[in-house]
This record gives sequence, C-alpha cells and structure tokens, in this order.
Amino acid sequence: MSVFNLVMKVITKIILISKWEKVKFDTSEQNIVFFYDIFFALNELIIEMVQGTSKENLNSIQSCNDCGEKQSVFFNYLNSVRSLVLHDNCDSQIVYQCRKDITDFFVAFLEEKKTPTNLIVIIKSIFHPNIIFLSIIATLKKLYIKTFPEEDLAPKDYNKKVFNLEMSQKFIEIFFKDEEFSTTPEFELANRMYQYVKLLSAEYSDEASTNIIEIVENFVEKDIEEKYKKYQMWKQSHNIDEEETEEGVDETKYQNYCVVKFFERITRTVKVQLLDEDDKPGPISRVLFTLHPTINNLSENTKNEFYDNLNRENRYTKLFAVMENADYFFEEIKYNLEKSKTIEYFTKLNSFNYFWWECFMFTICFVQNLIILLEYRKFEEDYWVIIVVKFAIVQFILNLLTLIMWFLSRFPLIFLIESKKFALETKLKDENSLSCLQKTSVFMRVVFDKNEILGFLWYTFFSLLCFLFPDVHYIPSIGMMAVTNLSLTMKNILNSMTKRYKQLIQTAVFLIICLYIFACGAFFFLQDQLIQTQPNGDDEVFCQTLLYCLLTMINFGLRTEGGIGPLFKKPDFEGNQNGYLSTFFFGTLFFIIILVVVLAIVLSIVIDTFDELKEKALEIEKDMFNVCVICGQQKDDLEKNNINFTNHTSTEHNMWVYIDYIIGLKYVDPQETNAINSYVIESIRKKAIGWFPITPQAMQEEENNDTDENNETQKITMKAKTYESNDFNNKNGGNDRKLNDIQEKVEEEEKQED
Repeated sequence: MSVFNLVMKVITKIILISKWEKVKFDTSEQNIVFFYDIFFALNELIIEMVQGTSKENLNSIQSCNDCGEKQSVFFNYLNSVRSLVLHDNCDSQIVYQCRKDITDFFVAFLEEKKTPTNLIVIIKSIFHPNIIFLSIIATLKKLYIKTFPEEDLAPKDYNKKVFNLEMSQKFIEIFFKDEEFSTTPEFELANRMYQYVKLLSAEYSDEASTNIIEIVENFVEKDIEEKYKKYQMWKQSHNIDEEETEEGVDETKYQNYCVVKFFERITRTVKVQLLDEDDKPGPISRVLFTLHPTINNLSENTKNEFYDNLNRENRYTKLFAVMENADYFFEEIKYNLEKSKTIEYFTKLNSFNYFWWECFMFTICFVQNLIILLEYRKFEEDYWVIIVVKFAIVQFILNLLTLIMWFLSRFPLIFLIESKKFALETKLKDENSLSCLQKTSVFMRVVFDKNEILGFLWYTFFSLLCFLFPDVHYIPSIGMMAVTNLSLTMKNILNSMTKRYKQLIQTAVFLIICLYIFACGAFFFLQDQLIQTQPNGDDEVFCQTLLYCLLTMINFGLRTEGGIGPLFKKPDFEGNQNGYLSTFFFGTLFFIIILVVVLAIVLSIVIDTFDELKEKALEIEKDMFNVCVICGQQKDDLEKNNINFTNHTSTEHNMWVYIDYIIGLKYVDPQETNAINSYVIESIRKKAIGWFPITPQAMQEEENNDTDENNETQKITMKAKTYESNDFNNKNGGNDRKLNDIQEKVEEEEKQED
C-alpha cells in the first residue's frame, strides 16, 4: 500500500471517530476540536502529494484495472467525507474548517493537469455541482444572518431566507470594506466550493457546472428579479410547490444567479505555465483565486501611469515590469489603506483625475485669451485690469487648492515609491538611507518627471504674474503654453527641441564661431561695402565696431532670405571689380556655410528627434492595441486562429488580473499555500517569467501532447454523465455507487461503439 493511500485511510478513520458530520447547532467547539490538528496536517500532506511533479500518487488511486484495495481506499474516503462536506445543519467553526480543507483536496485534483479523467468523473458524480451549490447557498445565508443580524432570526433558521440580489450586493460591499469578512470560515468554505464548481465548468466542460456558472450571462439582473417575482405570484395563485415552470424563474435558479453574481465579482482566473521534471515548459494550469479585499485601494492614477509608461521593448521587459511594479502597487495599497483609517475617502481622493481637471483649467485660460483676442480694442484700461485680475484670482485659487490636494494625497506616496526605486538603483539598504541631496533629487523627479502637476504649476505661476502685473497685457497668453502637457504630440514638439539639447548647444556654439569669423572678415576687409543709403540720403554703416558687425551677422544674416548679401552696397562690376568679387564670394560662402549647412544641421536635429519620438509613440500605440502583454502574441496571429484579440486580452490574458494575482500572493505564506502558488512566488522572487503562459497555439500543442487519457477528457466526462444517479440532485440522497460500476459502464459503452 502506498503512503498516499495510507494517509487517506488514516483521515477516514479520524472522520469516523470524530463524528463531525453529526454536530448540530449550538454545539460547543471544545467538544469537537479533538483530532482536528492531525486531520489538517494529513489533509495538507495529501494535497501536496496530488500537486507534485510525479503521477505516482494519482496512479495509485485511479480506478482502473487495479486491485480492489486501491479502489476501496479512495471510495471509502469519498464516502466518509461526503456527509461531512454537505453537512449544513450546524454552525460550528471547526466543521466549517474541516469541510473547507476537504474541498481543498478535491480542488487540488481539478487544478492538477495530470489527474486521470476517470477520477474527476468519480469525484464529480459523488459531489455533484447542484448539491455543492445548495450547500454554498445555505452557508452564505447563515453567514448573512451572522453578519447582518435580524430580530428573531438565528443561523439555524437559514431556510427561512432566500438568498437574493440585495444580499449579494451587501456581501460585495462588505467584502471590499472589511478584510475580516474574507477570513470567516463560512466565506472560505463557500468560496472554495464555488471554485470547485467553476473549475469543473472551465477545465472539464461539465454541463451541470456550466449551466450554473453561465446563468449570469443568460439573464439580466433586472429581468431575473422580475421573472422570480412572476414565478412567486404564479406559485401562490396555483397553490403548489413545483420548482420548474415556464411562468418565471424558480427559487433555486434565482439563488444560483445571486450567488454567482457575488463570486464572479470577487473571483478571477489566471493560467500558469508549469515546468516538467526537466525544467522545461510543461502543462498550463488554470488557477482560480479570490481578489484580496484591499485591491480597490490601488488608485486609477497609478494604473494609468503604469500602463502608459510600460517598457514595451519586448515580452520580457513587459513581464519584468509587471512583477517589479506589483511590489510598488502593494506599497500603495498599504499606504492608502493606512490613510483610509483616518480619512474615509482617501483612496478616492488619491484617484482624482488630474488630467480632466487640467483640461478644465486650460479651458479657463483659453476663454480668457479668447475674450482678449476679440474685445481688446473695446476695453477701457480699468475694465481690462478687472478682467485680468478676476481671471487671475480664480485660476490662482483653483490651482493652489489642486496643488495642496496633490501634495497631501499623491505626493507622499509617489515620493515613498520613488525613494525605494532610487535606493534600489543606487544599491542602498532602503529608502531611509538616502541623504538630503539624494532626497532632493527624488523630489525633483517626483515633481517634474511625473508630469501630474506641471500644468498646474505653470497655471499658478502665470496667474500670479497676471495678478501682480495687470498692466502687462501679454502675460495671459503665456498660460496657453501649458497645452503641451495635455497632448502627446505637443509634448513631442517641445521634447524635440530639448531632448538633444547637448547637440543643439554644440551646434549653436559652432554657428556663433562661424558668424564671428565672417564678422571679422567683414570688419577688416569689407567694412566700406556694408553700407546702405537711407531714404533721407544718410548712409547706415553696419560694421562700425567688431561687436556691432557680429550682431549684424546674427541679426540680418540669419533672418534675411539671402543671408548677408542684401546688406552690401549695390555692386559695380566695371568700376570696382575687386570689391564686387569680394562681396560675391563673401556673401556666397556665408549663404552656403551658415544658411545651407549649419542651420540645416540645427533643423535636422530637431526634425529627426521629432520623427524619432513620433515613431516611438506609434510603436507604443501599436503595441498597446496589437500585442498581448502576457503571451506576446500578435493580434493578426491570434485572429488567424479564430481568437478574438479583445476577448483574449480582457479575459484569458488580462494583465491586471495577473497583477491582482501577484498582489494577492503578497499576503500568502509560501509555506502554507499550494504547490502552484509556491512555484509562482518563487519565480517572482527570482524575477523569472517562465510561469507566465505562452501563446495560445503553444497551449494547444501542450494539451495535444498530453496523455491519451487526458485527450479523451470531454468524451469520458460526457459518457459518465449518463450514469450519474438522479439521487445526486437531492442533497440527502444516497451514495452507495461503487467506483468500478461507473468505470465498467463507460468501458462497456466504448466496446459497443467499437
């Protein structure tokens, strides 16, 4: 006998001796706590055995052509735990925990890709989804009565209530509001049972489970409420207790809908790429997880900033950024959660959309300048001052309040996260090791690199100038420059002139040197030629001094279309050939070197930089809408395989769901979770991306290369449904079916088909 079967035998004996399935309401916990610690340890042990890398434990219990002992051990275990798992006529915390632990064991079978299909069929037939869902409803009703106490209603009276949409919505609200709610034994049991049904539907295409899970897609919330009321009226008018009718939705279906509505809001699915014994990509496992209640404390501003600035160079850089920034998201959640204890709506304050508020501030500035543009000549001086001052006061107050709100809410958080990043970059111990100079550097990075408040700083500055100097009429126009912070294209225009500032400065220095050389040549050799006669007959000399000559070269030489040539006196080739040739060659060289070459270099630097920024922005946009962050698959390749890209990135490979999963693992002890979560936690620690799933085509290849038995999953499952007893639809129905009976009928059916 294998160790695995021996452990199951011991657990079976413990359950029989403890008699947990016979516990009633109001039973003292002290009378039933015996053996629980041993039971829990052994249950965790067999879960680890099921989710190991070897199939030996699974093969030792599968109901094939093995000896009867192996069949009886597993069968006796299932029989011994069935009544306990479905035992709803009690409110014992120990019993809830035992039921949840056993459900963990069955879920481990469903999560393990190597589980033989016939074992899934056996487990599903004994723990039918319809029965499990009845137990979920009963557990949630008892939890509701305890969470929202009502007069003259105790947990043992749970059958008097119907789990409705109002209860479902209240559970959703309290789940994200109260962390302790998700740790109650009742919730943990109901949640694990729901995952059991969800996995049967998603992984094994079980019809009964699918009908329950997809009920949310088949009904609109308003419609199902009306149909349920219609059914109640029809039932009362006919004075019968039938469960099914065409007149509306029965009570069971209505409660199923409300339960699924609740759990779908808090449950997410990710796929994890496992490794085989040779550390090569193995099967892909579907992992159902429950959102951590604190996940709503992650602000939308942080999400948008991360998505817009994600390093999209390749798949590795994107996934590395996902894992790395999950740590900073976790820090923000803790920070917002701590602040929310003193300020109730702090998270919402931290999620304030500064972009649209900045657009509103620009609108005020635009209206101000529009009035000036259309009505300037009609203004009297006093009226002008009033208009400018009023607008300036409004803008200054609004922007000052915005900056105060930002520095009180967003700034401490961003400064903390950026300090951690800076400490990591400089290999310091932690953010507390930063010097004053380093903290100043981080402050400048937060204020000026994040671009969240640059526009507001600019509006505050120019509105203050308008208030202090109302007589300077062009100041309001300065505020319009803040529009560059609202548009990526305008940012690129500005960045094209500042990004390569070193090259531009060096080119400008070279230009000044060239102009100085030409100024020296003109001053010492052509001073008498740089003279123009004014309309009054006076001559204007442009090179009276060398400095004045240099300023002339800069002022007229760069702005005049023909360079410095038009400033020379009208040439006289016959009377002064030397002067003509001197001015000809001087002006031509100036035009070629300064205007054609050097200025073209300046323009090319700016234009090339803008093109580079534009191409980068287009590549980022293309990557956003055409490449899956998780698997790296192109949109065209997915659609060639009849996979909708939008559905793929929003359901199967939703980046934010994976981030939610990683954040949830921060709250998990690696030593106390299952094998898959431990593997992912270790991979994240090593910054390895191997656990992220590969392309859908590769997934299909992995599944096609699985064992022949797994290839026939749906076929065997569908056949087994024919032989499931109708008694399983009744919670109190018997379960004396033998495992080999099911297998024999399946094999007999296959022989007849052959």
